[in-house]
Amino acid sequence: MSAINMFKKIICQSAIVFRLNKLLLLHVDYNSRHIIKATLSDSASRHLNPPKNTLHAPINEDLVDEIFKFKETNISNWIIENKVETLCCLYKNLSIESKQDFFWALALKYAVDHKHIQNLADKISSTQEENYQKLLTRENILKKALTPRYHWLFVLMGRLEGGVKFLVDLRTDVLELLSESTDVEKSAIMQQLNLTLHDLLLLWFSVGFLHLERITWQSSCDMLQKISDYEAIHPIKNWIDLKRRVGPYRRCYIFTHPSMPREPLVVLHTALCDVIPETVRGIEEAEKRIVEKTTALAIHENINHIKAAVFYSIATTQKGLKGIELGNYLIKEVAKEVTREFPMIDQLSSLSPIPKFRLWLLDNIKQANFHLRNGAVMWRINWMADPSPRGSEHSCGLMVNYRYFLSETEDNSRNYIEGNKIKASEGVIALVEQAEKLRNK
Repeated sequence: MSAINMFKKIICQSAIVFRLNKLLLLHVDYNSRHIIKATLSDSASRHLNPPKNTLHAPINEDLVDEIFKFKETNISNWIIENKVETLCCLYKNLSIESKQDFFWALALKYAVDHKHIQNLADKISSTQEENYQKLLTRENILKKALTPRYHWLFVLMGRLEGGVKFLVDLRTDVLELLSESTDVEKSAIMQQLNLTLHDLLLLWFSVGFLHLERITWQSSCDMLQKISDYEAIHPIKNWIDLKRRVGPYRRCYIFTHPSMPREPLVVLHTALCDVIPETVRGIEEAEKRIVEKTTALAIHENINHIKAAVFYSIATTQKGLKGIELGNYLIKEVAKEVTREFPMIDQLSSLSPIPKFRLWLLDNIKQANFHLRNGAVMWRINWMADPSPRGSEHSCGLMVNYRYFLSETEDNSRNYIEGNKIKASEGVIALVEQAEKLRNK
């Protein structure tokens, strides 16, 4: 056989081997992807659709124990998170009583070891200040011991897909349990678990992680439906009413979180007016006045006559985020947005109901300090501003304009929170003086 023919034969055999290897690799790759896809699909299916036979069944404590045994091991996080996901699936299907049993088990069994903490504190107190390295080591050990063991479990839950929302809902259940508890000692134990969740959520829901989004009629149907459902101050009557709330001369903004992108956390409705209205009807009247001053061919809002932005409704949507300030940040962000969009705006105000004012009159309970804590000025008290059945029932029709002067909000907020001092307009102060005169007659 010639050298040329020999060379051709070697090349041909090499090509055949190469093709076979390529086919084998493709087959292995296909099977691997198929197996991985099937595994992930099965995991997602279990996460979204827990087994029916687990409905209302209590959580097996062995599962919880097994998860906590992994805490100090080097086992794969994938295995641990798979167990935690199973635990979350089971929790979602628990009865209220079983959920409470689960909380008590966590709070009692996986909290801190008080005796161990006392021993560590004794060691620190006996450590010489000169031995700085040893002191730091013992302080770090104490810091770790002061963190409840269930904190680690909550962190793992938060890493799961939908885990942050799960923890928000979990804390909602914890708050419900605390509101019903009459045992002081048990409440104190459960309060520690609640504070652990609160601190985690406070960190995760920092304003830097929040996304400001404007809702318009072009927003998704599910988001518009949620905006309607969450409106508590001025209930939305129908889709026509909703379209008006997100249409011209109105602004609706929300905060969302990357881990809960389809869920508004806080909703703020704002009206664009020529003056600060005294009544709910005054919002529509302001819009009508501006439109009448606008040429018939204009297709955009009349920027020149929009001089006031009125925050007439704000609602937090997640009970599990109670105690985490989000509304005040949303108001400040929206104030920046509308003043940037409409340079003629020089008045920022709310038109707020006085929550439970009727009960305040009857029971002498003071309410309605949200805007004061934000540093707003009690600018005007409006009689019969909302004569609707709901407005009459909740605050006898009274509403308040809390006016925001952005350069003064920080000082006003501090004076109110620390010294219980309310910044009020001359008109409000005059009302107080008149009331004092009537009281002293």
